[in-house]
Amino acid sequence: MGQSGGKMPGNLQLAKGEPRPKGCCESPKGGEVNFTIDAPGRGSVWLYLLLPEGHEGASTLEGVDSSGGELYVQLDPSTNKTGDTWHVKLTLPGGFDPKGAKYMWILDPKLDQHGLPEANAVRILDPCAKCLDSRYAKDWNKRGGPKFSPMAVVPDRRAIYEFDWQGVKPPNLHLKDLVIYEAHVRGFTRNPDSKLQDWDATAGTFLGFIQKIPHLLKLGINAVELLPVYEFDETACPRKNPENGEQLCNFWGYSTVNFFVPMQRFSSRDRIGAAIVGFKTLVRELHRQGIEVILDVVFNHTAEGAWGEHFWHSWAAIAKNRYYILSNGQDTNYTGCGNTVNANDPMCSDWIVECLSYWVDEMHVDGFRFDLASALTRGNDGKVSMDPLLIKKMANEPKLKRAKFIAEAWDCSWPDGYLVGKFPSGGPPRWAEWNGIFRDTIRCFIKGDEGKKGDFATRICGSSDLFKHNGRKPFHSINFITAHDGFTLKDLVSYNGKHNTCNGENSGDDHNNSWNCGHEGDTGDGGVNHLRSRQIRNFMVALFMSAGTPMILYGDEYGRSQRGCNNGWCQDARCWFSWSDSEKQENNLMSTMSDGACVPAIPGMAFVIRVPEKDKWLKCEDGKDCVAFFRDPPAKQGWKGGWQEQVNFIIESETKWGHMTLMHRYNNCRDMIQTWSSRSNTGEAAMRRMPSWSATFNKDALRRASWSRLPSASLLIDPEEEKSEEQDDELWSWIFVWQRFSFMRLLDWQRNYNTKPRELAGATDSLANKICSVWKEYPNIRLWARWTLATIGRGGNQGQAIRDEILHIMHRNKIPETKGHFYEEWHQKLHNNTTPDDVGICKALLAFLRTGGKMEEYWKVLHDHGITKERLASYERSITKEPYMHGDAGRLIMEFENYLRILQSVHDALDLKTAIDAAKSCLPKQVMDQLQEISGSDAKMKRSRSLGSLDKDSQEKSHQRFMKLAEARLGILGILNDSKTDVGVIRQLLLLDYSLETQQSVIAQGNTDETRLPTLCEQMKAFLTSVVGHIPLHGELRALLVDWTQLAPECANLKFGAGPAESALMLKALCDRLARVVGEQVDTFQTLLAPKATTLGQAVGVEKNVLEVFVDEVLRGSALFALSLILKRLEPQLRSIAQLPPWQMISAVDHPVQGELVSVPRMLHMQDKIFETPTIMLSGLVSGEEEVPVGVQAVLVRDAKSAPDILSHCAVRARNSGVLLASCYDSTLTEKIEAELLGQWVQVVCSADGSVEIKAAERPMADPKRMRMMARSASRDLTQELMSKETDSTKLVNMNLKEDFGCKWVVTPEKMDKSKVGSKSLNLALLKPQLPKDILTPQAVAMPYGSMQKALTSRENAKEWLSKLEACLAQLQPTSSNEDAKTIFQEAQVYVNALQMPSELDQALRSAMEEVGSKEGEKRLLNLYHRGDAWDATKQVWASLFGLRPWVSLAKAGRSFYDLNMAVLVQELLPAKYAFVLHTKNPFTNDPNEVYGEVVPGRGETLVGNYPGRALSFRARKGETPVVTSFLSKSTLLRTQECLIFRSDSNGEDLEGFAGAGLFESICATSDIPCMVRFHRLRLLTDHSFRQTLLSKLAEAGRAVEKAFGSPQDIEGCVDPQDRIFIVQSRPQV
Repeated sequence: MGQSGGKMPGNLQLAKGEPRPKGCCESPKGGEVNFTIDAPGRGSVWLYLLLPEGHEGASTLEGVDSSGGELYVQLDPSTNKTGDTWHVKLTLPGGFDPKGAKYMWILDPKLDQHGLPEANAVRILDPCAKCLDSRYAKDWNKRGGPKFSPMAVVPDRRAIYEFDWQGVKPPNLHLKDLVIYEAHVRGFTRNPDSKLQDWDATAGTFLGFIQKIPHLLKLGINAVELLPVYEFDETACPRKNPENGEQLCNFWGYSTVNFFVPMQRFSSRDRIGAAIVGFKTLVRELHRQGIEVILDVVFNHTAEGAWGEHFWHSWAAIAKNRYYILSNGQDTNYTGCGNTVNANDPMCSDWIVECLSYWVDEMHVDGFRFDLASALTRGNDGKVSMDPLLIKKMANEPKLKRAKFIAEAWDCSWPDGYLVGKFPSGGPPRWAEWNGIFRDTIRCFIKGDEGKKGDFATRICGSSDLFKHNGRKPFHSINFITAHDGFTLKDLVSYNGKHNTCNGENSGDDHNNSWNCGHEGDTGDGGVNHLRSRQIRNFMVALFMSAGTPMILYGDEYGRSQRGCNNGWCQDARCWFSWSDSEKQENNLMSTMSDGACVPAIPGMAFVIRVPEKDKWLKCEDGKDCVAFFRDPPAKQGWKGGWQEQVNFIIESETKWGHMTLMHRYNNCRDMIQTWSSRSNTGEAAMRRMPSWSATFNKDALRRASWSRLPSASLLIDPEEEKSEEQDDELWSWIFVWQRFSFMRLLDWQRNYNTKPRELAGATDSLANKICSVWKEYPNIRLWARWTLATIGRGGNQGQAIRDEILHIMHRNKIPETKGHFYEEWHQKLHNNTTPDDVGICKALLAFLRTGGKMEEYWKVLHDHGITKERLASYERSITKEPYMHGDAGRLIMEFENYLRILQSVHDALDLKTAIDAAKSCLPKQVMDQLQEISGSDAKMKRSRSLGSLDKDSQEKSHQRFMKLAEARLGILGILNDSKTDVGVIRQLLLLDYSLETQQSVIAQGNTDETRLPTLCEQMKAFLTSVVGHIPLHGELRALLVDWTQLAPECANLKFGAGPAESALMLKALCDRLARVVGEQVDTFQTLLAPKATTLGQAVGVEKNVLEVFVDEVLRGSALFALSLILKRLEPQLRSIAQLPPWQMISAVDHPVQGELVSVPRMLHMQDKIFETPTIMLSGLVSGEEEVPVGVQAVLVRDAKSAPDILSHCAVRARNSGVLLASCYDSTLTEKIEAELLGQWVQVVCSADGSVEIKAAERPMADPKRMRMMARSASRDLTQELMSKETDSTKLVNMNLKEDFGCKWVVTPEKMDKSKVGSKSLNLALLKPQLPKDILTPQAVAMPYGSMQKALTSRENAKEWLSKLEACLAQLQPTSSNEDAKTIFQEAQVYVNALQMPSELDQALRSAMEEVGSKEGEKRLLNLYHRGDAWDATKQVWASLFGLRPWVSLAKAGRSFYDLNMAVLVQELLPAKYAFVLHTKNPFTNDPNEVYGEVVPGRGETLVGNYPGRALSFRARKGETPVVTSFLSKSTLLRTQECLIFRSDSNGEDLEGFAGAGLFESICATSDIPCMVRFHRLRLLTDHSFRQTLLSKLAEAGRAVEKAFGSPQDIEGCVDPQDRIFIVQSRPQV
């Protein structure tokens, strides 16, 4: 190969091979590839292999280089042949991946002088190939017409063997239960209005189809019948549409190139095996929702030469007389398409069965619809056989046992080929049939043809005249009104005749049995349209009322039209599903019931029934027609989440069962968990993501961790895994709420049933063991499992002892077993139904005995345990008497202390002493010694959940005890996180750990005066370790734990970086990040738990005030609450050391700001409000995405956690508009401001040091109009007064879509000027020659103003997309609300993203990049250019022009959309190690001699986008050491890919009054990889000397840029892995 001239490399070994499986097959583990071909009568067979250039591992073949090459392998008939099957196996050298290698077969060739097949020898496509080389997913109908010459390809074995079905099984529905939906994969989602996620990649593909599964479920569909999905040549249509000149295509796909290969143009990715994976994913997701997959297969003819010229060869070149029915040596035409397949030839029938088996076995499809199936019954002579060989083979093939077979029981030969009702089955009745007679009869009857009443009755009753005689049932009749071949349902009632001129041929059926209801085609006549709608309903009623299996055509549910074309085989866009029309027509044609079944939206129907055998009509007794009325669907039930069946069971068992006890509840819970674990597929995937516990604390390993350009872990998780884990959270949060309610006694512990103690203990054991089992297997639910475990008793083997020992105590102390006293009443309760209340009763009795009979002590202890007199009396065996002193009190105390231990061992899961005793055998000696040291000797252990009164201990002693607990817990967590730990051990250690965590929380809550940083940091690490130990898959918490372990000790001792100030700032950054994560966790639990607690609480009658605090109480008992306590104690210490003011200026102003003080919980819901009075807004959460409301002069954010990033959209807009935006780090200060000044007129003054003064001021005396003027202009840079200014309304909403200003497609930097590009491009072009040599800029070109309009008016887009965009935007009016405008813009963006790339633009980009690269001696831009990716990114930049934010901003400024122009700056995306923003004049102090900068790792989108946390910020005066003002607290960095970036470059910043910065998108051609930031691996943070050097270099770079422009600049740039500084863009500082 390469240089080999077709010779065999020495290290490529040949072997005999196997005759099966057919085609090409790589071994599961790789290293061998087997090839087969059935070639009867051949004497010489050659395998031809072609390696494409750059094939992976090609260099491992001897004599082969990276240029690829070809190889010929001659098969030896003595070893490589079995029967008619030739086979050979290639054994591959290590490192060689055969994936993508092309191959063909050559039969009986003439040989050249080298002994190889001649160059013109026919190369034959493998009929059983699993992959072809047509890898152009986005090039639909663009491959040069009939010159399509496919080659077979060795598939990616991972797509074959390693696809993850995630445990999803085929639904295996009965044919009688199916509701079939016939659809075309491309046609279903290709329309831009499908609004798919990642539309450009997924529209018209298998993955796009998945996104519309909810639509199918809503219709009640449980089977989809897909038009051909295997490889066909859609370019096989040489004609153009005479109506518009568009190239036609083979849209349907009934012209097969290969029957084993999924259609690559239905894949969303261009790579080997992508179509296989895409199709399997579609099948899996349909099956997951209970929907079966039926494939339309076309074994009646092939695409081989079907349209004339032969550009490829397959079946005919192998054995034409075996694969095709011939007459006098020529093809026969029983199909209308030529070359009828000889399906009953033994070899050909084997091939068909092999193919069907592959789709069932490997692809998991559920059945097949056979196109023109009568052709499959014809023998070699062309005659129909009622006992065909193929049908018998299919019936007897084990792999096809579960497959459904549906025949289109006719072909193009009449009448012998019309087999409806008599298609052979090859055995027991199995085949269903498309009932064309049903279709014709229903159409005729409903349009009013005479004499059809009897036939109509026969059809709706199951067509027994067709199916009964051969043993089949009504469900073997596939009933349909319309299908792909013919009119759609909408066209059936809109056209009398076909309108197929668009096909360029006179094709299509002339006998449609249609009626246009009085007008041909579309009409605005309301009466006609109403009649059509009624007729459609009539058809739907007839279909769904009929006995049989119904099938509907995609789009008929809303009225899809093909504009009268009844043969859409060559139409593409005309056959697309319109999702916008579907939304408009929703519920008009069909309504949906709560169970998903479709019902017609009419009140009922009248009918009669005929018995054809007796020619008898059945009517009602009064002789009139029967009437069926359709009832309204039942009302939908209230919210119960995604597990309604389980939730219904929980509520029903707790509210409607006649009896209920803890035993029943625990058994129910165990069964529910068992059902979940048998269905859930998350455990294995979660275990794969499970990190090593020991590595987290191995400091040496952490230090040795290699530093890369971006030291981080990817945040990308399989979305299917994420979705499954979210579903698990839904169920487990229900389970926890259920059991927590029980623990809180909000549910009955005993109702009409007596439970023996050993039964309760057994149920407790069973549930606890099941919980611990799933805790081990499913890391994603560990926190839920732990919390749930803590709500149930301990169980154990002491259940019977509860019954026995109380009786022994009574006997030993001579307490009488007679009614009427406390001891006997309690004995009866314990004997019949012990509950956790008995622990409290026993403790109360002991208090009574120890105090010599003080009854108040008895009631006090009962009260502490929530037990009232009424509760005691409510037991099945009630306790109404009080205890009394009996016999030897000391002996009784000893007896009941021992009995308390028995009760606690069964009921009290969290009792510390019990937990330690139970775990003794599970713990190493070191951990047990630590626990004994903490608790003291057994004799002195207090039997309560507290280790004693901690407030009397010194802080140091208290902390020592805390750390000993932490050490013990660390050992326990290590055992728990060991995969080898037994379930029984897990149970004991989880309970012990929970008890120890409670002790730690008590200490932390008690030490309110603790302020020592090292102490607080050690406690923080301990609690963080606890949280990570039980939420092991939370990547950010884990990263924080490692960062805290590595950095916090040095910071706490004030030895980090430059000393105390930097130490405090670094620790502050860690705390800010942790606070954010804790807040997110709290929000998650609130979202998951609160609705469920409310639902269950309302069902069982829980008081509202209990429900309101339910989640709060859960969280207060968790380690998250302890973390928040320590964070709160650290905050003031850190702010004091770092000397941070309470306010941070995000957008500063240099003058006093006045207005009325208002308070809002969050700003998002206020952004559209217009304040008629100048307003100072005191706000809660400000995410950073909002617009500042009109009239607001200042936004004061209550706390740091709610504040936006300094470079978020909101912050940029505030600075541009002159609005004060500040966040407060002292919530008590904002609370005081709100309490004292709310509703008053206030003045806000910012000082140079960043402090803020807020005080009451005198309200100005002004009339309302004057006040409105002040609200909309005071303290802002905007000079136009919104609403009162006279504007050209037409101009305001009119957009420039056509004027291209005579621009060129692309300009290079030296040709840029203000008339062509915006400030980003222009400033960079001007800057480059003036920068020092060590400050670099990326290579760049630009698409100038007018390039978008040029693309819109190009021949590729003008006719379709420009007109749609114009029509869409014509809806926009000056009075349009923001919500209406948003909807319009979303539709507009769909059309922009659907634009086709003009070929001239592609060439212009290549030429400009070539020119730039030649001048700089390195063609970096051109090397990164990929047409498809570049075009996608460009469209997204243009689409951002059509957005709500520009609309709002233009309205505020009184500007016109027509004034906006958009250029696109195309740059190489640099491999950013760090990204930075510099302001050469400090925006907070307005000091022109001080640079202010912010730095983040990775790409700078995390600086300017909505990524939580702060950047590393600094200020630097010339000649002085830079001063860090905050350290990095962001969670995410973006790892750049080698590609181009397309930056929006509008003229918005040059428009007076319009603050255009930050409004438009910049898009990477290849998406960044989001990664978790790990602070301890960032040299910028850990290396003080490096940090100072880098920040100094950045400051000097900023000054150099400022000098070049002569004015202060806002600069964006990055630092590459070689620590070189690049300036990416610069603009005058705002």
